[in-house]
Amino acid sequence: MKMKKALLLGIAALSLGATALVVQPQQTNASSIYSAGNPFWNRLPWVTLRRNVKVLKIRNQVPVYKSYRVKTFIAKKGYHYRLGHWAANYSWTLESGRFNSHSTSRYTYVVAKKWNSHSWFQFGIH
Repeated sequence: MKMKKALLLGIAALSLGATALVVQPQQTNASSIYSAGNPFWNRLPWVTLRRNVKVLKIRNQVPVYKSYRVKTFIAKKGYHYRLGHWAANYSWTLESGRFNSHSTSRYTYVVAKKWNSHSWFQFGIH
């Protein structure tokens, strides 16, 4: 009789533990969306600037190390832009409005922020 109770108790504990693992939502790393390797950045999301940021106009050259800064702009807080996040060369790039580099590949507009800095913008148009 003791063996039967112990076995039932063990099965109940295992099933309860397995249920807790299945029901618990998967936790994702909140900063993973900001990783340049995330496919999310392939579609260039719209962002709203939370702060004024310095934007560098870079003249593209081949090879890339010969590229150079042509001009510096200030993108104002509250404005909306499409933002690119690259894994190589330049971290944050603006791809819309005055800072549109798609019309010509001669220039790239780079936000002067570190690759892991993301407090200066928020996703969406607000």
